[in-house]
Amino acid sequence: MHVTPWVGLVPVNLPLRPSPNEIARVFKVPIRFFVDQGPPKVQQLNVQGQVWELPYWDYENERIWGLTAYIICELLTVGFAMKMPMPTRPERGTSTS
Repeated sequence: MHVTPWVGLVPVNLPLRPSPNEIARVFKVPIRFFVDQGPPKVQQLNVQGQVWELPYWDYENERIWGLTAYIICELLTVGFAMKMPMPTRPERGTSTS
C-alpha cells in the first residue's frame, strides 16, 4: 500500500462530503489535541497468531487509530518537531521503535 497524505488549511464553513465508498464519516479534531496529548496509546491486536501494536488516540467518542494515527505521528514529527515514539508498522515487523 502506498499513501500520500496532504496537509492544508480547510475553511471552517467548507462542507465536507466523504465518498461513501471510501469514508463512513468525517469529524474534526484540533491539531492542538495531538500536540497536548503527545504520543499515542498502543493497542495490541492478534492477527493470524502475530501480535501487532497499533497506535491510537481517543477523541470525544471517536478512536483515531491505525494508518491515520501513523500519518498524524509523522505530521507531528516533521511539522512540529515532536518526538513521536510509536510501534513499528505491522508490514515492517513487530518490534516497538
